[in-house]
Amino acid sequence: MTPYFSIVMPTYNSAATLETVLDALRNQTIDQSELELLVIDGGSTDNTRVIAKRYGATVIENPQRLPEYAKSIGLQHASGKFIVRLDSDEELLYQDQLLKRKELLEANPDVQALLADRLVTPQHAGIATHYVNTLGDPFTYFCYRSKGSVRTTFAHNIIVGENGAVSSILRFKPDDIKPIGDGGSTTLSMDFIRQNFSDRLGDISFACSAFDAIVQLTQCCACIEGDNILHHSSASFHQYLKKLDFRIVNNLFHKEESGFSSREGSNPLLAKRKKLFVAYAGFILPVVFDAIRLAVVHKDPSFMLHVVYVYYIGLKTALYLIRSRLGHTASAHESYGQ
Repeated sequence: MTPYFSIVMPTYNSAATLETVLDALRNQTIDQSELELLVIDGGSTDNTRVIAKRYGATVIENPQRLPEYAKSIGLQHASGKFIVRLDSDEELLYQDQLLKRKELLEANPDVQALLADRLVTPQHAGIATHYVNTLGDPFTYFCYRSKGSVRTTFAHNIIVGENGAVSSILRFKPDDIKPIGDGGSTTLSMDFIRQNFSDRLGDISFACSAFDAIVQLTQCCACIEGDNILHHSSASFHQYLKKLDFRIVNNLFHKEESGFSSREGSNPLLAKRKKLFVAYAGFILPVVFDAIRLAVVHKDPSFMLHVVYVYYIGLKTALYLIRSRLGHTASAHESYGQ
């Protein structure tokens, strides 16, 4: 029997959260025969593989360790009609979550991609976790005007019926800025990918931009109200700076591994906002004003660290560019901590 969903999960020393995440998957009301669990492991030295196998997952090697390569490996091995990209610290909150997704996708055959609405922050999380779950990073926040919820950020794209009922379908015009579908249990049609991108399954740049490629062709995606993910990220201040460093290096030197590059190339407004971010980061008052506003709106004083994050990005970008002029290009593995 062909599974309906292939769960593609990158892991690396993920034992602390993996059991919780896999338990939530195995407790879904959808028939378990319709689930394929693919754990793409980057050489874990803890109990990650033992836990994965205990839950019936297929463990596949990821020699490059980086999550971008895990996405590519997942595309090449998935046998389901749809893949669900779920990180090893992202927990499904409701037992019927996958069943509801299946029902929506079957009722709307033109929809080939689906996003979770928001990432929920657990209690006692790291100081940067709420900021990460809500905004991603300062650059993403600035370019996408993120409000922490797909349905809120893209409310003007949600289809409203004649009777005023708000649907789960978002439709876009070609020049619209579209949501980011890098992770957070993003669901993609493997049938659609096989039909339209069969020659790119092993292409790392496609693996990182598959959601963008699908939505660019279909001009639509789905997002079910209340379809949220509990993100068990520790995200301490230091860990978040390392993650920002990784994203800076990818955006500067490894654009094939950066989903933003594909989005920027197909949307002039994103390219314009990328340049405006440089100006934004060059002045203190707009950044401080944003930090205060974000802290008030989200009722969390840790959002005041927005100022630090913005100038960290600016400083590290400048340093990497200077180093590249001197002949040294940072690798993604280097910034990832390998």
